[in-house]
Amino acid sequence: MNSENNLNNIKNHRPFIYFFSRLDYLLSRSFLCLLSRFSDNIIDFIRSSVNIKEASLVKNLKFKLNKEKINNLLDWADEYGERIPRGTVNKKYSSSIKIDPKNKLIYDLVIKGSREISLNYGKNLWVNALLYDIESIPSEYYSVDTYSNIWHQDSHDGYLVFKMFVLMQDVSEKDGPFIYLDRENTIKYWRLARDRNSDAFNSIHPLKGLSKSFTGSRGDIMMINTATCFHRDSVPKSSRKILCITYFPEWRKHSDCIKIKRDYINQNKK
Repeated sequence: MNSENNLNNIKNHRPFIYFFSRLDYLLSRSFLCLLSRFSDNIIDFIRSSVNIKEASLVKNLKFKLNKEKINNLLDWADEYGERIPRGTVNKKYSSSIKIDPKNKLIYDLVIKGSREISLNYGKNLWVNALLYDIESIPSEYYSVDTYSNIWHQDSHDGYLVFKMFVLMQDVSEKDGPFIYLDRENTIKYWRLARDRNSDAFNSIHPLKGLSKSFTGSRGDIMMINTATCFHRDSVPKSSRKILCITYFPEWRKHSDCIKIKRDYINQNKK
Protein backbone atom coordinates (compact mmCIF):
# COMPACT_ATOMS: atom_id res chain seq x y z
CA MET A 1 0.00 0.00 0.00
CA ASN A 2 2.81 2.39 0.88
CA SER A 3 4.53 1.70 -2.43
CA GLU A 4 1.30 2.51 -4.30
CA ASN A 5 0.95 5.77 -2.37
CA ASN A 6 4.55 6.69 -3.16
CA LEU A 7 3.97 5.97 -6.84
CA ASN A 8 0.85 8.12 -6.86
CA ASN A 9 2.73 10.94 -5.13
CA ILE A 10 5.42 10.81 -7.79
CA LYS A 11 2.82 10.91 -10.54
CA ASN A 12 1.04 13.85 -8.90
CA HIS A 13 4.29 15.80 -8.58
CA ARG A 14 5.71 14.88 -11.98
CA PRO A 15 5.29 18.41 -13.43
CA PHE A 16 7.21 19.89 -10.48
CA ILE A 17 9.94 17.25 -10.74
CA TYR A 18 10.33 17.98 -14.44
CA PHE A 19 10.43 21.74 -13.83
CA PHE A 20 13.18 21.54 -11.20
CA SER A 21 15.13 19.04 -13.28
CA ARG A 22 15.17 21.41 -16.24
CA LEU A 23 15.99 24.33 -13.97
CA ASP A 24 18.96 22.36 -12.64
CA TYR A 25 20.43 22.25 -16.14
CA LEU A 26 19.32 25.75 -17.13
CA LEU A 27 21.22 27.37 -14.26
CA SER A 28 24.45 25.72 -15.38
CA ARG A 29 23.91 26.68 -19.01
CA SER A 30 23.04 30.27 -18.17
CA PHE A 31 25.67 31.08 -15.54
CA LEU A 32 28.46 28.50 -15.73
CA CYS A 33 28.70 27.61 -19.45
CA LEU A 34 28.33 23.95 -18.53
CA LEU A 35 25.87 21.30 -19.69
CA SER A 36 25.95 19.32 -16.44
CA ARG A 37 23.46 19.76 -13.60
CA PHE A 38 23.92 22.80 -11.38
CA SER A 39 23.46 20.66 -8.26
CA ASP A 40 26.26 18.30 -9.36
CA ASN A 41 28.55 21.26 -10.01
CA ILE A 42 27.91 22.62 -6.53
CA ILE A 43 28.78 19.23 -5.05
CA ASP A 44 32.02 19.09 -7.05
CA PHE A 45 33.05 22.54 -5.86
CA ILE A 46 32.27 21.80 -2.20
CA ARG A 47 34.06 18.45 -2.26
CA SER A 48 37.12 19.55 -4.24
CA SER A 49 37.49 23.28 -3.41
CA VAL A 50 38.68 23.66 -7.02
CA ASN A 51 36.80 26.12 -9.22
CA ILE A 52 35.78 25.41 -12.81
CA LYS A 53 38.62 27.41 -14.38
CA GLU A 54 41.27 25.67 -12.29
CA ALA A 55 39.75 22.27 -13.06
CA SER A 56 39.76 22.84 -16.83
CA LEU A 57 42.81 20.73 -17.52
CA VAL A 58 44.16 20.55 -21.08
CA LYS A 59 47.67 19.25 -21.57
CA ASN A 60 49.87 17.09 -23.75
CA LEU A 61 51.66 14.63 -21.49
CA LYS A 62 55.41 14.13 -21.62
CA PHE A 63 55.35 10.34 -21.39
CA LYS A 64 54.28 8.02 -24.22
CA LEU A 65 53.00 4.48 -24.65
CA ASN A 66 55.68 2.54 -26.49
CA LYS A 67 55.06 0.58 -29.70
CA GLU A 68 55.46 -2.81 -28.06
CA LYS A 69 52.74 -2.06 -25.51
CA ILE A 70 50.46 -0.68 -28.21
CA ASN A 71 50.89 -3.81 -30.32
CA ASN A 72 50.26 -6.05 -27.30
CA LEU A 73 47.12 -4.09 -26.46
CA LEU A 74 45.77 -4.27 -30.01
CA ASP A 75 46.54 -8.00 -30.16
CA TRP A 76 44.69 -8.51 -26.86
CA ALA A 77 41.72 -6.52 -28.17
CA ASP A 78 41.55 -8.60 -31.36
CA GLU A 79 41.68 -11.88 -29.44
CA TYR A 80 39.72 -11.18 -26.26
CA GLY A 81 37.92 -7.85 -26.64
CA GLU A 82 34.15 -7.63 -26.93
CA ARG A 83 33.44 -5.10 -29.65
CA ILE A 84 30.36 -3.01 -28.83
CA PRO A 85 28.74 -0.94 -31.62
CA ARG A 86 28.71 2.75 -30.76
CA GLY A 87 26.61 5.58 -32.13
CA THR A 88 23.19 7.15 -32.34
CA VAL A 89 21.67 7.32 -35.82
CA ASN A 90 23.84 4.49 -37.14
CA LYS A 91 26.13 2.19 -35.11
CA LYS A 92 28.07 0.63 -37.97
CA TYR A 93 30.77 3.32 -38.10
CA SER A 94 32.25 3.10 -34.61
CA SER A 95 32.76 0.58 -31.84
CA SER A 96 34.42 0.32 -28.45
CA ILE A 97 36.14 -2.41 -26.47
CA LYS A 98 36.08 -2.14 -22.68
CA ILE A 99 39.37 -2.83 -20.93
CA ASP A 100 39.77 -3.41 -17.20
CA PRO A 101 41.92 -0.51 -15.91
CA LYS A 102 43.80 -3.07 -13.80
CA ASN A 103 44.70 -5.07 -16.91
CA LYS A 104 48.50 -5.40 -16.81
CA LEU A 105 48.70 -4.02 -20.35
CA ILE A 106 47.51 -0.56 -19.26
CA TYR A 107 47.67 -0.44 -15.44
CA ASP A 108 50.99 1.42 -15.35
CA LEU A 109 49.54 3.93 -17.79
CA VAL A 110 46.41 4.35 -15.63
CA ILE A 111 48.57 5.11 -12.59
CA LYS A 112 50.75 7.57 -14.50
CA GLY A 113 47.64 9.37 -15.67
CA SER A 114 46.28 9.60 -12.12
CA ARG A 115 49.39 11.55 -11.13
CA GLU A 116 48.33 14.32 -13.51
CA ILE A 117 45.07 14.82 -11.59
CA SER A 118 44.88 16.88 -8.41
CA LEU A 119 44.64 15.07 -5.08
CA ASN A 120 41.74 17.41 -4.30
CA TYR A 121 39.57 14.92 -6.15
CA GLY A 122 40.00 12.19 -3.57
CA LYS A 123 42.32 9.46 -2.32
CA ASN A 124 40.78 7.16 -4.92
CA LEU A 125 39.50 7.64 -8.46
CA TRP A 126 36.84 5.81 -10.47
CA VAL A 127 38.34 4.76 -13.78
CA ASN A 128 37.27 3.06 -16.98
CA ALA A 129 39.11 2.41 -20.24
CA LEU A 130 37.77 2.04 -23.77
CA LEU A 131 39.51 1.34 -27.04
CA TYR A 132 37.62 3.17 -29.80
CA ASP A 133 37.55 2.27 -33.47
CA ILE A 134 36.28 5.16 -35.61
CA GLU A 135 35.57 4.92 -39.32
CA SER A 136 34.70 7.35 -42.06
CA ILE A 137 31.02 8.21 -42.43
CA PRO A 138 28.88 9.40 -45.36
CA SER A 139 28.62 13.17 -45.72
CA GLU A 140 24.93 13.15 -44.71
CA TYR A 141 26.01 12.05 -41.21
CA TYR A 142 28.60 14.81 -40.72
CA SER A 143 26.25 17.16 -38.87
CA VAL A 144 24.47 14.40 -36.93
CA ASP A 145 25.71 12.98 -33.66
CA THR A 146 26.86 9.70 -35.22
CA TYR A 147 29.78 8.98 -32.87
CA SER A 148 30.42 12.14 -30.83
CA ASN A 149 31.41 13.97 -34.02
CA ILE A 150 29.60 17.20 -33.09
CA TRP A 151 30.61 19.79 -30.51
CA HIS A 152 29.62 18.85 -26.96
CA GLN A 153 30.66 18.63 -23.34
CA ASP A 154 30.40 15.48 -21.23
CA SER A 155 27.42 16.46 -19.14
CA HIS A 156 26.71 13.43 -16.97
CA ASP A 157 28.78 14.07 -13.82
CA GLY A 158 29.45 17.62 -12.71
CA TYR A 159 32.53 19.43 -13.97
CA LEU A 160 35.26 16.93 -13.07
CA VAL A 161 35.54 14.40 -15.91
CA PHE A 162 39.13 13.83 -16.99
CA LYS A 163 39.94 11.84 -20.11
CA MET A 164 43.36 10.65 -21.17
CA PHE A 165 43.61 9.91 -24.89
CA VAL A 166 46.38 7.73 -26.37
CA LEU A 167 47.04 7.59 -30.11
CA MET A 168 47.12 3.99 -31.33
CA GLN A 169 48.53 5.12 -34.69
CA ASP A 170 50.13 8.17 -36.27
CA VAL A 171 47.38 10.75 -36.68
CA SER A 172 47.31 13.73 -39.04
CA GLU A 173 44.45 16.04 -39.96
CA LYS A 174 43.28 13.62 -42.66
CA ASP A 175 42.84 10.90 -40.04
CA GLY A 176 39.95 12.69 -38.36
CA PRO A 177 41.63 13.65 -35.07
CA PHE A 178 39.98 14.45 -31.77
CA ILE A 179 39.49 18.25 -31.69
CA TYR A 180 38.76 20.57 -28.79
CA LEU A 181 38.53 24.11 -27.43
CA ASP A 182 40.22 25.30 -24.27
CA ARG A 183 37.98 26.64 -21.50
CA GLU A 184 38.42 30.28 -22.52
CA ASN A 185 37.19 29.65 -26.07
CA THR A 186 34.47 27.30 -24.86
CA ILE A 187 33.01 30.23 -22.93
CA LYS A 188 33.58 32.68 -25.80
CA TYR A 189 31.75 30.47 -28.31
CA TRP A 190 29.29 28.94 -25.88
CA ARG A 191 26.18 29.94 -27.84
CA LEU A 192 27.60 28.46 -31.02
CA ALA A 193 27.82 24.88 -29.81
CA ARG A 194 25.99 24.59 -26.50
CA ASP A 195 22.95 22.67 -27.76
CA ARG A 196 23.97 19.27 -29.06
CA ASN A 197 21.99 18.37 -32.20
CA SER A 198 20.17 21.72 -32.24
CA ASP A 199 21.85 23.28 -35.28
CA ALA A 200 23.40 21.35 -38.16
CA PHE A 201 25.96 24.04 -39.02
CA ASN A 202 26.99 24.99 -35.50
CA SER A 203 27.38 21.37 -34.47
CA ILE A 204 30.33 20.89 -36.84
CA HIS A 205 31.55 24.49 -37.17
CA PRO A 206 35.33 24.21 -37.74
CA LEU A 207 36.17 27.21 -35.51
CA LYS A 208 39.39 27.58 -37.48
CA GLY A 209 42.23 29.17 -35.58
CA LEU A 210 40.53 28.40 -32.26
CA SER A 211 40.03 24.66 -32.16
CA LYS A 212 43.02 22.40 -31.60
CA SER A 213 43.60 18.92 -32.97
CA PHE A 214 45.19 15.99 -31.18
CA THR A 215 47.55 14.93 -33.93
CA GLY A 216 50.89 13.28 -33.47
CA SER A 217 52.86 10.08 -33.39
CA ARG A 218 51.71 6.67 -32.27
CA GLY A 219 51.78 6.53 -28.47
CA ASP A 220 51.36 10.28 -27.88
CA ILE A 221 49.08 11.14 -24.95
CA MET A 222 46.93 14.10 -23.94
CA MET A 223 44.55 14.77 -21.06
CA ILE A 224 41.53 17.07 -21.02
CA ASN A 225 38.59 17.88 -18.79
CA THR A 226 35.79 16.99 -21.19
CA ALA A 227 33.09 18.32 -18.85
CA THR A 228 34.32 21.93 -19.12
CA CYS A 229 35.83 22.06 -22.64
CA PHE A 230 33.97 21.63 -25.91
CA HIS A 231 35.30 18.74 -27.98
CA ARG A 232 34.35 16.31 -30.73
CA ASP A 233 35.68 13.65 -33.06
CA SER A 234 36.31 14.73 -36.60
CA VAL A 235 35.76 12.32 -39.49
CA PRO A 236 38.70 10.26 -40.79
CA LYS A 237 39.15 9.53 -44.48
CA SER A 238 39.54 5.90 -43.59
CA SER A 239 39.65 4.95 -39.88
CA ARG A 240 41.58 5.42 -36.67
CA LYS A 241 41.89 3.83 -33.24
CA ILE A 242 42.31 5.67 -29.96
CA LEU A 243 42.48 4.58 -26.32
CA CYS A 244 40.44 6.62 -23.84
CA ILE A 245 40.96 6.33 -20.07
CA THR A 246 38.40 8.27 -18.02
CA TYR A 247 38.88 9.40 -14.42
CA PHE A 248 36.07 10.46 -12.08
CA PRO A 249 36.56 11.89 -8.56
CA GLU A 250 36.16 9.69 -5.51
CA TRP A 251 32.57 10.79 -4.83
CA ARG A 252 31.36 9.93 -8.39
CA LYS A 253 30.89 6.18 -8.11
CA HIS A 254 30.20 4.40 -11.42
CA SER A 255 29.05 0.84 -11.93
CA ASP A 256 31.12 0.56 -15.11
CA CYS A 257 34.31 1.85 -13.43
CA ILE A 258 36.98 0.37 -11.20
CA LYS A 259 38.12 2.17 -8.07
CA ILE A 260 41.84 2.89 -8.29
CA LYS A 261 43.82 3.78 -5.19
CA ARG A 262 45.79 6.93 -5.73
CA ASP A 263 49.54 6.69 -6.18
CA TYR A 264 51.00 9.56 -4.19
CA ILE A 265 54.51 9.33 -5.61
CA ASN A 266 55.57 12.63 -7.19
CA GLN A 267 52.05 13.95 -6.81
CA ASN A 268 51.46 17.18 -4.91
CA LYS A 269 48.21 18.55 -3.57
CA LYS A 270 47.24 21.85 -5.16
